[in-house]
Amino acid sequence: MACIRREGRTDPQPLVRAASDTSERIVATTVGDEHACAVSSRDVAYCWGKADGWLLGTEDSASAVRVAGNHRFTSVAAGGSFTCAIDVDGQAFCWGRAQKGQLGAGAFFDAAQRPQSVAGEHHFGSVVAGREHACAIDDTGAAWCWGDNTYGQLGDSSTRYASVPVRVLGQKLFLKLGAGAESNSTCGVTNLGQGFCWGYNGSGQLGDGTTRSRNTPVRIKGLTQLRAIDPGADATCALTIAADVYCWGSNAVGQLGLGYAIRDTVMITPSERVRVSEKFASVSAGDKTACAVSVVGRTYCWGSADGSLLGSNADDSCTDRMAKCTRNPVLVHSGARFIQIALGPNDRVCGAGRVPTQAPTYCWGRSFTNPSTSVVDTPALLPPAPLVAVPAQTVAAKR
Repeated sequence: MACIRREGRTDPQPLVRAASDTSERIVATTVGDEHACAVSSRDVAYCWGKADGWLLGTEDSASAVRVAGNHRFTSVAAGGSFTCAIDVDGQAFCWGRAQKGQLGAGAFFDAAQRPQSVAGEHHFGSVVAGREHACAIDDTGAAWCWGDNTYGQLGDSSTRYASVPVRVLGQKLFLKLGAGAESNSTCGVTNLGQGFCWGYNGSGQLGDGTTRSRNTPVRIKGLTQLRAIDPGADATCALTIAADVYCWGSNAVGQLGLGYAIRDTVMITPSERVRVSEKFASVSAGDKTACAVSVVGRTYCWGSADGSLLGSNADDSCTDRMAKCTRNPVLVHSGARFIQIALGPNDRVCGAGRVPTQAPTYCWGRSFTNPSTSVVDTPALLPPAPLVAVPAQTVAAKR
C-alpha cells in the first residue's frame, strides 16, 4: 500500500495487486533513480516505477513487472537510469540507458529495453550499480567495472568511459562490492576484510584522509575486519564483522549518525560508530540519508528527513540547518522487520521484510510514479506475488 497525503492525513492506495502465491519470497531489493527492483527466492527479478529509458520493459508501473526474457537472476542492482543483474550461470545482463557504456554491451547507444549481455567471457557472482557505472566480482575475486569513469569510479587508473568490463587495478581479491544509484564512487571488501574505495571524493567519502578523487582503489583508514561497504552520494557507511556501523564523508544533514554536528561538516576518515546500542546485519547509504537493519530486523535511519525517509519518529535534531533532518538514528516506526533494505536517490527506500513464511516487500518515502504528490512516512506493504502475476513485455531492444 502507498499513502497519499491529503489535508494532514494519509489515504491508502494499492501499489501492487494481492499475492496469489506465497511460496515465492523477495530476498533483496535495490532502488534506482526513478525505479526499484527485487530478486526472489525463485531467482526471478522484478522492477517497478517510471520506465524512462525502458527501465522496466514496459510503461510506468506502480505494480512490479517481471524483467523480460525469462532469465533466472540471483543478483540485481538498480543504477541511476539502468539496471544490471547476474543470472544463475554467472552471466551479467544490463538494460536501460546506455549513453556512457553502463550496459557493458560493447557499444555506446541510447537505451535497451530488454536485458543485454555484458561483453566478455566473465563468470560473475554479484553486481552493483552506481549513477552511471556498474561493477561485478568474478569467480576468482577480481573486480570488473564499466560505464561512466569521469571520477575514476571504474578503478582502472584512467577517466575514460568503458563500454566493456575493465579490471579494477591492484590485484586485490574482493568478497563484496558497494555502489549506489546516487554515487559516483565504488567500494569493496577484500578477502582479508580490508576496505578500499575509488571514484569521487569531494566530501572525503573514500575514507583515505583526503578529498581528492581517485582512479585506483585506496585503503580506508582506521577500519579493519569489514563485512560490507556502501557509498552514498557524499557519505559512505561500512558494516564491520563485529556488527557495528561506521559512516564518514559529509555530515551536513546528519548522515553520519553521530548525534552531533562536526566542524566543516565533513569527516574524511571513519572514527566513530553510529550511535545505536544494537548490532547490525546490513547498512545502506543513500543521497543524504543512511539506514541499517539490526540483527533482529529492526531498521534505524538518520540524516535527511525529506520525503519522510525517517518515518514518523524523526526528531528534527538538525536545529542548525534549514533542512529537516536528524543527527540521531531513529527507529523506523512500523511493525515490519527486515532482512535487507536499500536506499536510492530522490528520497526512496525499499526493503525485504522478515516473515517466517514469506518475505514481503515494503517501500517508503516518495512515490515512484507520483513523486510530487505521493509520500509514505511509514513502510507500506508491497506483496510479492503480483510480481508473478504480471507478465513481462518482450519488445525487441532499440539501439
